[in-house]
Amino acid sequence: MKQDGFEAGGSENLSSASMDNLKSWQCANAPFDRRQPGCIKLEQNIDNVKIIYRWYSLNKILGLLMPAIIIMVLFYQGGWIIVQEAPVFALLFFAIPAVMLYVGLVHLVNRTEITLSLDGLSIANKPLPWPGRKKISSSEIAQLFVDKYYVQHKHGQSVHFRLNAIMRDGRKVVLIKSFEHPDPDIAKFVERIIEDQLRIKDQPVMGEVV
Repeated sequence: MKQDGFEAGGSENLSSASMDNLKSWQCANAPFDRRQPGCIKLEQNIDNVKIIYRWYSLNKILGLLMPAIIIMVLFYQGGWIIVQEAPVFALLFFAIPAVMLYVGLVHLVNRTEITLSLDGLSIANKPLPWPGRKKISSSEIAQLFVDKYYVQHKHGQSVHFRLNAIMRDGRKVVLIKSFEHPDPDIAKFVERIIEDQLRIKDQPVMGEVV
């Protein structure tokens, strides 16, 4: 079944609140949209609901070009000779552009999968290895909320949105550190689906994005 940009098998088993969210949510698939919204897919399985958030956006390709060009130029300028004659130095020589290339690939092809079940939630970033894996029991979670923070860059600053959980012992746990697309509605949608499925009553939290 495909509806408003989502594919959900057996979606009749989703809670009514989640179905309302599905009907009202539109996952824009136009890559040149200036808002660059992410694409979220809901999957209904026998014993869980899975939220899949794809990081992909075309502007990430630009982040791959620079390290790729650097590596090619280094090889063209004699980098292969360095690899053969001084492998340890070559490792340091190519480390920075190689890391940049890997980070660019991760942000281009990866996705975040949030699996919700009676036991709670688990989070994993796939397919390339990336930090952020978590597993939390639903009985430990008191509240969810989305907040924002700013990252300073050479040419200014960018805003990022993250999904947090307040545990019953008072601790704050970051579930998703940053959504790739600067759209608070994406993070808020994920928050609502998790709350619906884990039966967490939404309560106002100081500092949250509303």
